[in-house]
Amino acid sequence: MAASAAVADATIASKCAAFVREELSANDSSHDWFHIDRVRNTAVALAKAEGLDASAQATVELAALLHDLKDWKYSGDEDAGPLAAEAWLVEHGADASLAALVKTVVASVGFKTELGGSSPADALSGADRTIFEVVQDADRLDAIGAVGIARCFTFGGAHGRTIYDPAIKPRIGLSKEEYKLGNPTSLNHFYEKLLTLKDRMKTPSGRAMADARHRHMELFLEQFLAECKGER
Repeated sequence: MAASAAVADATIASKCAAFVREELSANDSSHDWFHIDRVRNTAVALAKAEGLDASAQATVELAALLHDLKDWKYSGDEDAGPLAAEAWLVEHGADASLAALVKTVVASVGFKTELGGSSPADALSGADRTIFEVVQDADRLDAIGAVGIARCFTFGGAHGRTIYDPAIKPRIGLSKEEYKLGNPTSLNHFYEKLLTLKDRMKTPSGRAMADARHRHMELFLEQFLAECKGER
C-alpha cells in the first residue's frame, strides 16, 4: 500500500494523542504518555531526516502515538494493540489503507518480532517500509541511553524485578518464547536486549543517534558493576 494513500483528517493526530494519553494513564512510567510523546517526536524527526514527505510523516506520527496501545506486556494479548489501533483510526475517519498500515507497524515494532519467525512488516516496501523503520527506531532509541536506563529500572520496580543478582546470568540469544517469559533482574535486561538495539537500528539517522546512547549505557554498567564490587 502506498503511503500517499494514507490520508486522514487533519485533526486526527490531536484526537489520537488525547485518546492514547487516557488509555495509558494506568501504566507505570516506563510505558506512559511521556514515553509515547518522546517516541512521537523522535519518529517525526527521523522521518524528516529520512526524506519522507508530509503525508508519510503524518502516518509516522499516528503509528508512533498508537504503538503501545494495549501493549502485550500489560494486556497479555499480542493481537489486542494492532486491532485496537486499526479500529480507532477507522472509527475516527482514517481511510482503510492508513488504518491497515498503522496496524502492521504496531504489530511489528516490538523487539520480540525479530526473535524468530516472520514479521508483518516484512511485506512492506518503499515509503511504507521507511514509516515502519523510523517508528521502530524511535521506540528503540527511547529504550537506550539515559532515558532507557531510567525506564528499565522503572519497569523492573513496577513488576517486582530484583535490581541485580550476580548469581543470575543473562540469557544471550533469546528466543521469542524466552523473551516473553520476562527477566528476574533489571540489570540482565541490558545484556539480553538493550545493548543489542544499536545494531538493530534500521535507518541511518537512527543508527547515528543510537551510538551516543549506547555508549552512555556502557559507561553506566561499568560504573554500576564497579560499585557493586566496592571498586569505586
